[in-house]
Amino acid sequence: MKIQAVELYAYQIPLDPPLCIQKKIITNRDGFIIRLTSKEGFSGIGEIAPLPGFQQDSPADFIKQFPEIRNWLLSKDFFPEITRLNGILSKDLESLNLMPSVQFGLESALLQLSASANKKPIYKELSESITRNLMLAGLVHADKPDVFRKVTALYNRGFRTIKIKVGVQDINDDIRCIRELHKLTEKKIKFRIDANRSWQIEEAVFFANEIKYCYPDFIEEPINDPRLLIEFVYITQMPVGLDESLSFFYPDIYWAKALVIKPAVIGNLDTVNQYIKFANQTRKLAIISDTYLTAVGLTMEMALAAALIKNPAAMGFGTYGAMREDVVPLRIIGENNTVNVLKAVSALNTLNFNNLQKMTC
Repeated sequence: MKIQAVELYAYQIPLDPPLCIQKKIITNRDGFIIRLTSKEGFSGIGEIAPLPGFQQDSPADFIKQFPEIRNWLLSKDFFPEITRLNGILSKDLESLNLMPSVQFGLESALLQLSASANKKPIYKELSESITRNLMLAGLVHADKPDVFRKVTALYNRGFRTIKIKVGVQDINDDIRCIRELHKLTEKKIKFRIDANRSWQIEEAVFFANEIKYCYPDFIEEPINDPRLLIEFVYITQMPVGLDESLSFFYPDIYWAKALVIKPAVIGNLDTVNQYIKFANQTRKLAIISDTYLTAVGLTMEMALAAALIKNPAAMGFGTYGAMREDVVPLRIIGENNTVNVLKAVSALNTLNFNNLQKMTC
């Protein structure tokens, strides 16, 4: 299968509320949609959208490299099996030395192209056995004045798992917030606490001891030095989730409870598949986490979760709520605590490329 056309489109979507990363305020989400079309008329799309302050990937560097990527794609003769998660595609892409966000978008587009050629939806291309409806975790911030109202609203809408971002305000304020939320929900909600490596180990131990009777599902990345995470677990006996530290420890992570997997940050989908297989085999939570992507990237993440994770827990797609618009006309995640993967993926058929800015690089 030969690729006949490689097109690149840019988008900019307002964020509400704005995103704060490393004290930098981000008011818009900028990214690219890549579209591949074969000579037979099959097509596949992927999203390339590095998150400023969180990823070192540079959009400017990608634009410079895009002609090389396009020429490589046009010169290749693809066969459907190359885009399965069997290591062949990732190995083939090594020569391009891609940034993770670019590799995620390119592999997604090639997977979509293979699915189109095989006349299957993307989730069926990954596995014949899927979870049609994925549970979702709500997302709130402990430092926001409306945190209690938001948790109550999420509970009333059926959410039973909520992720709480901490580490921005004083640690004692975070402790008070967690305790009050525990009382408010009367143990009816699982709380995942994400500290984004905000604390030194002494602070993290203090926090864990102060909220241990709130029984959090797990604490994600509590310490600024990941080398001390095992010591933290030993001291506190608190369940932890690995996100940024996942690649640092893998595969020696039997002491962790959850693997928080960000495909757009990892880039290599074979690596994503390896993490998920490990979680399946060791009965750990495998949680796909989004990074403020549009429907194009988010549906790829949904497909990975639905097709590859056995008995999936609530997924981390709460960032989608801050995207005021999307590249498709209808919202693929609504107010409910679940998302139907089949309907979300089919929404990509309504994507109108005329509404995006076509790049001429």
